Amino acid sequence: MTLDSKWISVNINELFDFKYGKALTKENRNELGLVDVYGSNGVVGKHDTALTAGPTIIIGRKGSVGEINFSHKPCYPIDTTYFIDEFWGDVPPKYWVFYLKSLEIGNHDKSSAVPGISRQDIYKVNIPLPPLNEQRRIVAKLEKLLAKVDACKQRLEKIPTILARFRQSVLAAACSGRLTADWREQNPDVEAALKSELFVFPGSEGLAELPELWYYTYITPLLSRTRPGLKTGPFGTMLKKHEHQTEGVPVLGIENISALKFNSRSKIHITSEKAKELSAYSCEHGDVLISRSGTVGEVCVVPEGLGKTIISTNLIRVALDVDKVIPFFFCMLFNGSQLVLDQVSDLCKGSTRDFLNQKILSSIIFPLPPLAEQQEIVRRVEALFQKADRIQQRYEKAKAHIDQLTHSILAKAFRGELVPQDPNDEPASVLLDRIREERANQPQAKTAKKPTEKTPKATEKRGRKKAQPPEPPESDNSEPIQLKLPGIE
Repeated sequence: MTLDSKWISVNINELFDFKYGKALTKENRNELGLVDVYGSNGVVGKHDTALTAGPTIIIGRKGSVGEINFSHKPCYPIDTTYFIDEFWGDVPPKYWVFYLKSLEIGNHDKSSAVPGISRQDIYKVNIPLPPLNEQRRIVAKLEKLLAKVDACKQRLEKIPTILARFRQSVLAAACSGRLTADWREQNPDVEAALKSELFVFPGSEGLAELPELWYYTYITPLLSRTRPGLKTGPFGTMLKKHEHQTEGVPVLGIENISALKFNSRSKIHITSEKAKELSAYSCEHGDVLISRSGTVGEVCVVPEGLGKTIISTNLIRVALDVDKVIPFFFCMLFNGSQLVLDQVSDLCKGSTRDFLNQKILSSIIFPLPPLAEQQEIVRRVEALFQKADRIQQRYEKAKAHIDQLTHSILAKAFRGELVPQDPNDEPASVLLDRIREERANQPQAKTAKKPTEKTPKATEKRGRKKAQPPEPPESDNSEPIQLKLPGIE
């Protein structure tokens, strides 16, 4: 990167001291105090005494490595952090908060077990130093621009919640008949659901009144007549762990069901020979999969073209009579019918975890509209969901752009391209000289007194404490590291 004539390159340790935070356990904090206690990922509590002298930059040292936080006032950084609370040369702390964030300090983590960084590695990083007044102009510009970026992010963050509520309201309207109220008025001659075969009626068992030609039913009359309607996946004795493969015939599990959609990401596969042995647990296009443990009641339809598959013990496969009920409409009932949702919640509760079996499923009451109305409901729901999906895609694209925008703005700022240079600015070299002078003239910390030696007799009486090996000195002899910023060639 080519610097402006008034900018210079320096090592971080020429500007700042990264001080160690101090241990402060929860038991020793005063949560009624007014001082913020900072860990590596931000404020973790309160205390009545500050460790720092004023505005403070906190750098995650362990845990959330490289995380940058800023306190406008004195605070208490704990021992998982480094902190900066001395800003020689009157440099603006906020400029260096922005700059340190752009450095992505966490990339200097060299530990193999617990994440952590050494300040000596950071000290060797070579960085651009702009004139003091330009730092102040950059801060003012960044605060203005990033405030707009943050406002955009906050507005965007509301969209997933809005879309989730929209989808849920569509399902609720679909399963109650409100979504197709106009359709029923325009189609008065539609054939009713097969009342003669359905044995739960409006008003019975305290059930709410349904739209005209809708009826309540159990699942049994809706099942296929050509193959077993309900099938629970094979138990562990039939499919053991040593038979699991990374390739072969997919074994469908809970991971394949997501928000009324099928996910083709099976964790387990089996050989063709084993699949043939478990052929009774296979599924076909149009079957409904229901999770029966863990996330109980999640449902989806098996898509076309999936090929040969077997269900796992965590699923129930439902084969429906498509002349009575459309599989996707049946799935919608598990997400949009409050009656069905309440029954699944109440009937599947266990002492340790929720659990669904065929007996419980067969006892659940479902609202059922005529087949023609089901078709119209599915058509409308799919059309509305497609609109929501398009908005979701636009949201994700906008979010990615906004996330990248912050990096781009910071990179531009630290290339000297965000604000105009002023020929009257004091050169950064003069600022560096002033910083060096201030650091040289600061009072030296007092050296702790060496503990007096105890007599052998006293040592024998009191017991000899195990000596702690001194921390090895950190060396500054390595060559400077030139760290590239995002977007900087």
